[in-house]
Amino acid sequence: MRRTSSGPILIGAALLVLIGLFAYFGYQLYQQDKKIETIKTAVISDGDKITSVVNFINTSISNAQATKK
Repeated sequence: MRRTSSGPILIGAALLVLIGLFAYFGYQLYQQDKKIETIKTAVISDGDKITSVVNFINTSISNAQATKK
């Protein structure tokens, strides 16, 4: 009787596990990228709103000082 080697089966299983890990990591990175894009959009929007409020306050102060003189 010939003894069969289990090496190719183990290598195949290891490759399958490795491919699964890379697929899982890729999926997790994709999900993180979506979350980061959402946060980035919110930060840009909030920054624009803050800038407009600060500009309004600065304009109001400048106008108040100009009318005082």
